[in-house]
Amino acid sequence: MPDRTPATDPSSRNSRGAGRGRRTTLRLAARAVTPLALAAALTACSAAENAVQDAGDAAKSAARAEASKAVTNAVRDQICGLVGDGRISSTELATLKGLVDGATSAGVPEEYLDPARQIVKTGRSATDSISDLQQQCGTSS
Repeated sequence: MPDRTPATDPSSRNSRGAGRGRRTTLRLAARAVTPLALAAALTACSAAENAVQDAGDAAKSAARAEASKAVTNAVRDQICGLVGDGRISSTELATLKGLVDGATSAGVPEEYLDPARQIVKTGRSATDSISDLQQQCGTSS
């Protein structure tokens, strides 16, 4: 039987050389794919994070708008409640003054504020302004 050592056996040399070449190619491919896979994963995470943040921002904005609307409605309802009977007492006038001062920043519409300001300015004798405000509020005596 002939001596088949790796140096003299051509089939042995080719199979080892081919195996090394395949392993080297696989290692190089794995090295190239790993950064790409990592980059793709990070991009996906970033996109998901942005989507969550955008949803959170939208929810905050909607909550702010809803809270502002609730405050506006509450102030408007208080103003309307003060003139519901068509008269305004001195205590109600003082309350109305405080409400008018805060109502502008609360976003209460001017159609409520203009007559309320006139009532505060004129005092208890502002019957026309009281009637105007009652009309805006949908109440009249």
